[in-house]
Amino acid sequence: MSFSLLNKTGVTVDELDAVVKQQPNRKIIIGKFHLWLYNRSNQEKIDKKIVKKQAKADRKNEKIKRKNEKKQEKDPDYVPKSFVERKLAFGENLRNAGEAPVILDSMKINKTAKQMNLYLVKKGYFDAVVKDSVVLMDQLLDKNGDQIKVSKKNRQKAKVVYTVIPNEPYTIKSYKRVIADEKIVEVLKPLKVDSVITAGQNFNTDRLEKERTRITKYLLENGFYFFNKEFIFFKVDTTLGDRKVDVKMGIQNFKYKDMVNDTMKDKPHQKFIIKEIRIYPDFHPKDDESTNYATLTVNDIDFYHKYKMKIRPQLLASTVLFKEGELYKKSLVDATYKKFMALGNYRAVNIKFIENEEEGTLIALIRLEPSKAQTFTAATDGTHTNGLFGVEGSMTYTHSNVFGGAEKLQISLAGGIEMQRLLTGEDTTSTTSEVSGVEEIANTFNTLEFGPKVSLQIHRLLFVQNPLEKILRKKLSNPNTEFSASLNYQRRPDFKRSIEEFSFGWVYHESAPFTWRVSPLIISAVAIDKSTAFQNIIDELNDRFLAASYQDHIIAGGKISFVYNGQTDKKVKNTFYIQSTFESAGNLLRASYDLAGIPYANDSLQSYNLLNIRFAQFVKLSLDLRYYFPLSKKSKIVYRVAGGIGKPLSNLKEALPFEKSFFAGGSNGIRAWKARTLGPGSYSDSELRYDKIGDIHMEGNVEARFPLMSWIEGALFVDAGNIWLLNEDSLRTGGLFDKKEFLSEIAFGGGFGLRFDLDFFVIRLDVAAPIKNPGLPTGKRWIWEAGWSDERKPYYRPQFNLGIGYPF
Repeated sequence: MSFSLLNKTGVTVDELDAVVKQQPNRKIIIGKFHLWLYNRSNQEKIDKKIVKKQAKADRKNEKIKRKNEKKQEKDPDYVPKSFVERKLAFGENLRNAGEAPVILDSMKINKTAKQMNLYLVKKGYFDAVVKDSVVLMDQLLDKNGDQIKVSKKNRQKAKVVYTVIPNEPYTIKSYKRVIADEKIVEVLKPLKVDSVITAGQNFNTDRLEKERTRITKYLLENGFYFFNKEFIFFKVDTTLGDRKVDVKMGIQNFKYKDMVNDTMKDKPHQKFIIKEIRIYPDFHPKDDESTNYATLTVNDIDFYHKYKMKIRPQLLASTVLFKEGELYKKSLVDATYKKFMALGNYRAVNIKFIENEEEGTLIALIRLEPSKAQTFTAATDGTHTNGLFGVEGSMTYTHSNVFGGAEKLQISLAGGIEMQRLLTGEDTTSTTSEVSGVEEIANTFNTLEFGPKVSLQIHRLLFVQNPLEKILRKKLSNPNTEFSASLNYQRRPDFKRSIEEFSFGWVYHESAPFTWRVSPLIISAVAIDKSTAFQNIIDELNDRFLAASYQDHIIAGGKISFVYNGQTDKKVKNTFYIQSTFESAGNLLRASYDLAGIPYANDSLQSYNLLNIRFAQFVKLSLDLRYYFPLSKKSKIVYRVAGGIGKPLSNLKEALPFEKSFFAGGSNGIRAWKARTLGPGSYSDSELRYDKIGDIHMEGNVEARFPLMSWIEGALFVDAGNIWLLNEDSLRTGGLFDKKEFLSEIAFGGGFGLRFDLDFFVIRLDVAAPIKNPGLPTGKRWIWEAGWSDERKPYYRPQFNLGIGYPF
């Protein structure tokens, strides 16, 4: 299929391609995989399997039906068990995942040409001409008129050519509103300035639709409860000549049926005011007018409840953003719905209005269907990196209404075991048959990590003065206060580490895609117990950077992060995701010590202690930017740029704390290297004796995602980046960031992967190999440079990465 676009227009070939009714079979790198998959199935065998599976499903459903009838006789409120559906036969799965051959259809070709013409007319090309032609591949002629030889497999193929001649577009000479309803004319006056339609523009029905949507949205914000965009119409006069049109917008009156005369009548649109608000906090779909309710009034809102209210009515009343006596505003109704759902205590929320047209009033009915307050979940995961396996899991208890104010309490316990190479170079893995099974597992999976975490989320901004809180609650969506306390214990062959942390902060949404997280207080205490062999390495190297990274310390500070997630808007195809975080620790504490004149705990390092432990001091900034570009409904390319910089300051100036440092590699980063084995800069440590961390991080990724089957997605990707140090380190030559050299120290890796969509989560398997290794000498870094030898093989060995969810 091809297009011949004979003159330049504002319409692209991609736009026209989207109109085509018959597309060629999909093609990916390995050929027409979906067509090949479809052809592997046999319809006759499938039909036989379907009959057997349907009979099996029918027998099961008959049993379910009998059980449901018996239980409903005993208990009228019993919810019947759902019937089972027939399982798909294996051949059906192949056919559903595959794609049938696209057979040439002249009717669809003709329909496509008409649709293209209509599309161009809607874009203002009223004189457009679209022609279609079909060329059979076995009848192709060269420029001399001789028949071109075609391979056997292509002889039964055809090429469809659409010739498109748009001609000049029509432009808008004038745009006017012709509205008979004076009340609406008055309301719409402020909208004249920002009209989507203006004189001089090319005529485009998309702009008419946008203007219709804009006006409708505005009227729904000003009390017109019954209004919808179908009342708005446009008249376009194309008889002016010179390719000009006049556009007039009008609004029809509200139509209703006169029950007395059995005729349709119309009347001016009416504004509505909220007269009364009723909340049903324990609503059930089977409730009706005979249901007995107790009533309670809080803040002019009436509560109709059957049982003792589990959530305080004051909180529910404050969740309603529209008020009695105010004009109806659709945005406030939508925001109220979202706020009730955000409480996390309701399976369903329904907001309905009873209108009184004579009075011009509305009674709001807010029906809340409760969900389970307490839940327990468990999850497991497996990891595999560079031949090293691991298993991790977690258990979480959640109470979504622990104190009667929709406070969310979560208590979780997470843990994992993993194989790790020792930093000391020793080997704890036993090979003797005398070792017991338990000891063998302990020696093989030599890394253990576990710890509990408790968090509490409260649906209000605590510690904020009342006037300010009220202002913020009106401007922000679902503000919360969060407390969190955790303990994490890690045991590795080279050291043991425990991290105790407490944090407090606020989370709020400025609007749908924007989220702010402000944590003014984060305190963590890190205790590290190094093995004798590991301590000896640090002492032998006299490595102040490594010693500072693996020492006891306290972090006392806060951070602020911002997230923009454009994927929340389903109407936008090309979307951005932006996350930025700024973190500061130890600065106020250090300034307080200096002002108070407290003597140094360590004169040589000019550092202070908190609770007899040196506290960290640093500032850190990070950024993650992603762009999602769709190629089709199910295929896309994702571009990502990430980076950050952290500056260790006076009290712990040798290095950032280990857990706050940047690293490169891993299943969510540069996948051709395992985590913390790349960099810094051009530094190379062939023995991989310790984790590679740095103060600066830069990374870029490009990943193409495309469907292979209905539940399997393929991916091709390229990753690039590295980490660097801010301060020169004689033991890490080449690790210092140099603006003249850093581009040559960017590592490149690439590979392919599979994503298995299991509905509730995605399992990801990626295989990646280095393309450029900055740890090698200049002139030998790219995989194709300096030949191939056994000496170079370890530097370009593929890595296998197993993960849950997408990498970004």
